[in-house]
Amino acid sequence: MGVRCKNRCARLAGNYPSCVEDFELIEEMVEKWESLPASDRKPEQQWVIDVVRTLDVIEGQGLLGFWRSHAADSDRILQSFRVTGNSELATALGKSRFCQACIPVPGSSTAPKVMSASDKAQLNRLLFEVTDRIEAARDGLVELLPRADSSGSSDDDQEPATPTLNVEVTERLSCPYCGQSMELVVDTSIAQQRSTTDCEVCCRPFEVILECEPGSVTSLEIEA
Repeated sequence: MGVRCKNRCARLAGNYPSCVEDFELIEEMVEKWESLPASDRKPEQQWVIDVVRTLDVIEGQGLLGFWRSHAADSDRILQSFRVTGNSELATALGKSRFCQACIPVPGSSTAPKVMSASDKAQLNRLLFEVTDRIEAARDGLVELLPRADSSGSSDDDQEPATPTLNVEVTERLSCPYCGQSMELVVDTSIAQQRSTTDCEVCCRPFEVILECEPGSVTSLEIEA
């Protein structure tokens, strides 16, 4: 683990030895599970692999890098984020799916789309939203990993704990009248939703129309 990562761990946790051990344990277990044939991996192992490797790619190559290398597996990866308690990250990644059209396809005669200024601005907002949650996502993975018991014996071969899917997610939206940004907590166990809410600043009502799947908002529209 590099010095930058260790220093970042120490700042976040306030406990340098413990935090570094947690990050090293995550990497150790992921490498072990990646050595298994994909068909032999338990679902929980694949979830952790997907989240860790996706975060690695985003930190190094951004969201374009993620779609360039993982587009074919994106549906499985987004679900891995949801079931490990990272629904907001999954939603942000899903919103960046438009990047796919801007990536050259080997062997294709179709030219990739040129990203517009508004697309670039949206991509930058989504990247900020994702990177702001990366450390918390890694911290949450520690609870899914096997831990050494108090006697010093290793539990490496036990299964990770199975997380509970969090169906409540927080979506950020803007008032269609004054532009005020606000957050809305959504119960994604309800597939289609329509509700009226009032702006926190100008107090004018507007409608919010949602389509959801468990753990994620797939569509959000606002009507004045």
